[in-house]
Amino acid sequence: MPELPEVESVKRGLAKELALPLVVTDVELRRPDLRFPFPRTLRAHLRGARLESFQRRGKYILFRFDRGVLLTHLGMTGSWRLQSSRDPLELHDHVVLTFRKSGRSALVYNDPRRFGFFDWIDRDQSLEANRFLKLLGPEPLSSDFSPGVLKSKLKARSAAVKVLLMDAKVVVGVGNIYASEALFRAGVRPSALGKRITSAQCERIVESVKAVLQEAIESGGSTIRTYRGADGKAGDFQSRHFVYERKNEPCRVCGTKIKHIVQAGRSTYYCPTCQR
Repeated sequence: MPELPEVESVKRGLAKELALPLVVTDVELRRPDLRFPFPRTLRAHLRGARLESFQRRGKYILFRFDRGVLLTHLGMTGSWRLQSSRDPLELHDHVVLTFRKSGRSALVYNDPRRFGFFDWIDRDQSLEANRFLKLLGPEPLSSDFSPGVLKSKLKARSAAVKVLLMDAKVVVGVGNIYASEALFRAGVRPSALGKRITSAQCERIVESVKAVLQEAIESGGSTIRTYRGADGKAGDFQSRHFVYERKNEPCRVCGTKIKHIVQAGRSTYYCPTCQR
């Protein structure tokens, strides 16, 4: 599933590829649903609407129109691409937005596994009140995510620290890949209980999360299997992973074999020597 760096890379790619503002002339929904049904009035909201900018909140890309906000989630295999409205569509193309311009004038959403989803937020409605956004924690690259904030969120919880870092109520966007990578850099064992994490460890974790995410964004994200940016290119940060999907390979720091465990149904990778 795309995590914050991949979603941020897609958002930046869309902003780079599209010369905004643009007016939507047509909306094609090629099926009734993805993970959830499309909002019933989505076509009516989008036709004739002016797309003005893009924003990211957690793993959501927000398309800001003059009439409101189109909230989109890539799910596990979702992607956006820009193409000519005259070009043939591909298998698993589910949403097509056509704009009033020449050249590459269609924005296409493709999703083979259909775990992505869309929602509409009217201009007079609060983003913070939206059902998908209202319970989200702080953005990890903002000043809202600090050692003190992390400590307060961990101290009352008995779950493992890696599981808690993946909880969007604790901090948004830090999925499986970057939780493993950040904890390695922080020197913290992923199975350590959140409520036992010290203030010093919280400082290292916050610093590592910010560094890992920023480096991944600059590398276009991590392409493990299917992820591609808005320009169709794969990310490159996977070549710099210290632990993720490196089971039994030597640690790049100490040479110890990387261990693999399963936490909350997700794979976790760590170095038993560097992370005590």
